Amino acid sequence: MHLTLAFLGEINPVEADSAAAAARLAAADMVPFGLRIEGELAAVGGRRRILAAAVRGDIERLNAAWTRVRAALAENGFQATERRFRPHLTLARIRPRATTRQRRAIWRAAESQLDKLQVEFRVRHLGLYKSRLGPSGASYRLLARAELAKSGSEYSRRPAGDSPRC
Repeated sequence: MHLTLAFLGEINPVEADSAAAAARLAAADMVPFGLRIEGELAAVGGRRRILAAAVRGDIERLNAAWTRVRAALAENGFQATERRFRPHLTLARIRPRATTRQRRAIWRAAESQLDKLQVEFRVRHLGLYKSRLGPSGASYRLLARAELAKSGSEYSRRPAGDSPRC
């Protein structure tokens, strides 16, 4: 489970190291905070193609984390996107070729199941992930992790691999 604070697209291993440094910088003076998923669907993206659960809890700290991450990425040479930050947990993506009728049916089915969902968690680190979209959906691999409220020595790094998609 992860919440995306910044999407970097295709980046090379050197840029991944730079993004990891930005995560360390952003996390350096942040303290862990609580969030929760309460079963409410969030509309994300055009044509309701992304099924996502709304995020609640300490949204002020989550917004501060987003601001810090963007600033740290800019300091490390990444250009910020102009997208508005909408906290959400992506649950599924509906294929582009789905009809409007299929989309509505999927949305209704998700709503009926989501009302049972209630998850609380603490945000304790920032991570840099490599994502890979495949026929069965997305897979994610943690490349680097920066603990909140810890010194830089608490930072753990995993091999960057080739051309991470973060």
